[in-house]
Amino acid sequence: LEQDGLLITTADRGAERRQLENGIILVMAVPFAMALLGSLGVLWWGVRKGLQPLQNLYRQLQVREPANLKPLSIGNAPAELKPIVNTLNALFARVERTVIREQRFASNTAHEFRTPLTGIKTHLQVARRIDGEPQQLALARAEMGVQRLQNVAEQLLMLARLESQDDWHGFDACPVNIAINEALMDMPGAERVSQVLESEDILVNAPHPLVVIAVRNLLENALKFSGDDQPVELRVTSQSSDHQNLVKFVIRDQGNNPLTPDQGTENPQHSRLPPQGHGLGLTIVESIAAQFGGHLHAKGNASGGMDWELALLSIRASQQAGQSETGH
Repeated sequence: LEQDGLLITTADRGAERRQLENGIILVMAVPFAMALLGSLGVLWWGVRKGLQPLQNLYRQLQVREPANLKPLSIGNAPAELKPIVNTLNALFARVERTVIREQRFASNTAHEFRTPLTGIKTHLQVARRIDGEPQQLALARAEMGVQRLQNVAEQLLMLARLESQDDWHGFDACPVNIAINEALMDMPGAERVSQVLESEDILVNAPHPLVVIAVRNLLENALKFSGDDQPVELRVTSQSSDHQNLVKFVIRDQGNNPLTPDQGTENPQHSRLPPQGHGLGLTIVESIAAQFGGHLHAKGNASGGMDWELALLSIRASQQAGQSETGH
């Protein structure tokens, strides 16, 4: 029966029914299947395209040599990947600074040992060939070389203790004036050091022995490069902010410095320090500053020397007294 465009059939053949069913299935299923496959293909392409910067990063890290500490560059990285790249580049920069520091430390240590050993050997050879007062003088100089070797060994032991970080827990804050007085005690040339203390009511939030060692090493370095008749200035100031309180030891020498006053560095290896002298001592100062939340800066001054700024965390004596009373 056909009426108004509607066809009604009954008692169709089975083949005709199957053909009709297949037509309905074909019309309904094929477009859906094609749309599904197309969506999966677009999704696969998008994921692959989105992970391409990560694949580039993986390939760069896979073929990178251990000595290559240059920053990574993966082109136009997505915003989600930039924090990872920046973190890796910051890690490479810290590792590079550590490698440079270790290389400088190895060079300084080798020179510190080689120089006194050569001197001891020379003076002992001289003492074997002569008698009397010249022999005693040669033996005295050899003894001075032994003393210098002992000092180097003590510096190395101090560095080992700093690296272990096990011996400095539960320390008391160190008064600035007492630390300076102990640092100047028995120091050759201490009379050439002029002190300018902003306040004596300052406590350094670091172990007392380490503060003394840090200040003494910087003063010895300044006296060494200032000559026998030139003064060295030690200025102590405090700086307060919302985040932290700092005490700054500024040691100014009159040495021969190639840096201009507007040039400076946080790393002593970029300054005019030679491999000999107190390079090992400055490495200890850097370790102390880094371990107790401070820093060590160096820059040229107008007099042609160097200004060494050691900054450490500090508290006021009155604050410590209040904290002690609260604890009791």
